[in-house]
Amino acid sequence: MAEPDDRNPSQVRSVTGTHSSETPGPLVAAFGTIAARAERVLHIVSAIQASAAGLAVAGMVILLAGSSLGRYAFGKPIPVTEELGALLFVTLAFLSVTEGFMADRQVRIQVVWRLLPPRIKGWAMVVGHGLSVIGLTVIIWATWDFAWFSYQVGAETYITEILVWPWMMLVPIALAILVLATVVRMAVDVHAILIGQPVREAGVSSIDV
Repeated sequence: MAEPDDRNPSQVRSVTGTHSSETPGPLVAAFGTIAARAERVLHIVSAIQASAAGLAVAGMVILLAGSSLGRYAFGKPIPVTEELGALLFVTLAFLSVTEGFMADRQVRIQVVWRLLPPRIKGWAMVVGHGLSVIGLTVIIWATWDFAWFSYQVGAETYITEILVWPWMMLVPIALAILVLATVVRMAVDVHAILIGQPVREAGVSSIDV
C-alpha cells in the first residue's frame, strides 16, 4: 500500500516529460493570472486586426479584378489600382503580423536554441523577446517620425492624390501592438520558467537550416 506524502505542498513536484512543475506561491500565481488575462485581451485585439487585414485582401482582389476587367474588356483600367493596391498591401502586412505572432505562426530558426541546456532555454527565449522589443522600438520611432512628417505636409500619392499619412500611421501603431504582445509573451514565458514548465515556444515546430 502506498504511503501518504507528508511533504510541504509547495515542495511537491509533478514530472511531465523532462520538465517538472511546482506549486507556485501567491505572487507567482497572481503574476501568471495577470499575464494570462493580458494574453487573452491581445488575442482579441489581434483577431480584430486579422479581420481588418482580411478586408484589405478582399479589397485588393476586387480592385485588381475590376481593373483587369476594365483594362481588357473596355480598355480603361481603374486609375487608382496601383497606388491603392500598394496601400492595401501595407495594411495587410502590418495588421496581420501580431495575429501571426500570437498564434505562433512566424518562422523560427531554433538550431542553436535547441542545443542549449534545458534550464537555459527558457531564459534565452525571454532574452530573445527582449531584444526583439528593443529592435521594434527603434523601427517604431523611425516610422512614426516619418508618418508624422507626412501628416504635417499633407502627403498624397502622386497620381490619384490619396492621402497617405493615415496608412503610414498604421505601421508604427501595428508594430506597437506587436511590441505589447511580445512583452506579454515574455511575461507568460517567465511565469512558465518560475513554475518549472517549458516556455510556450518549446512546443512550436521550428525550421532547422
